[in-house]
Amino acid sequence: MFISKEELRRISNWICEVLDPQINRDDGDVLDHDMLRRLRTFLAALESTAIRTEDIHYSHIDKALLDICDANTKWPVDLVVRAEKAVQALEQRLGPLRNLRLEAPSASGRHLKGEVTQDDMIQKIKAYDANNGQESRKNSWLLSGGDLERAYTIGHSGFEVGDWWIETTYAYQDGIIDDSRDGITADEDGAYAIVVRDDHEIDSGRPDMMVYRATGTGRGKFMLMRNLNSRACVRVLRSSRSKSEWAPRAGVRYDGLYVVTGYGVKLDTIQKDEWVYTFRLSREEGQPSMEKALRHPTAEEYNSRQAYEKEKNGRRSAELSLRTTITQMAVLTEDVKGRAAEGDEGYFSSLTEQ
Repeated sequence: MFISKEELRRISNWICEVLDPQINRDDGDVLDHDMLRRLRTFLAALESTAIRTEDIHYSHIDKALLDICDANTKWPVDLVVRAEKAVQALEQRLGPLRNLRLEAPSASGRHLKGEVTQDDMIQKIKAYDANNGQESRKNSWLLSGGDLERAYTIGHSGFEVGDWWIETTYAYQDGIIDDSRDGITADEDGAYAIVVRDDHEIDSGRPDMMVYRATGTGRGKFMLMRNLNSRACVRVLRSSRSKSEWAPRAGVRYDGLYVVTGYGVKLDTIQKDEWVYTFRLSREEGQPSMEKALRHPTAEEYNSRQAYEKEKNGRRSAELSLRTTITQMAVLTEDVKGRAAEGDEGYFSSLTEQ
């Protein structure tokens, strides 16, 4: 039986995003007779279908199967047995599913480009060390550059509520924000976007109302004040690094347009002597609901985040290993040159003298 990669992806999303959460909540009672029949037929077909590695990369069907086979699963026993057989059939051909190296797409569909050769990485290390120092290299392989004209535009700027990125770097690349360290995209006319992270959001119990804390020395908070008088809306993105209950579990999510309705300034003498600026924001009406935004990241998006982290950590480890090798070779070369200059041919010269 032939199963297209599109069909694999559709069923994988159905299992991961719809069925698995419901089954773990309701103990499998959500599956009616027709659903059971379809799943049994599908899992049986997987045992005899020649699934390719690229099909798994595209569909994440491995994640769906492993969810069903999880040790704490509440899926019906017969489906678990069938899923385990499908996993065994795939692993006989492709190796352990948990070890498959996945490509990591960004929210806009870009992929981290294929393999980087050792020579490429050596040249990259040398170039970054020479021009920027060792610390600047830690994210050197990520995408760079952003659409600042788009970032400094009032409104959605072509983005949709619920748009999601693996990390802030990609949101900057797409132009929804700039690279401001204080998380506020702004110019002399006012603010255009906010990235909520750390303890910047004081929860109000509602995702459409928020109190935003702005700290640090950046000018963004002063530009955000201007939005109170201009009534210009700002794009609000919540990061998984935020402590807010409305933060996504991974990455960065666009939650829509908010309006500044007030602000206050006070001296924080408890933590450290600095001025803290708090802004009250209310979500604009007439845009897709927060319910749509809170669906993200989806199971598929979350999987891409995990694959991305695996890819990034692997490349960082490889770069560190190569840099260590380069350093050791450089030290050895200098040592050899030093010995040559002193007329010392090393161990063999002492043997000759004897």
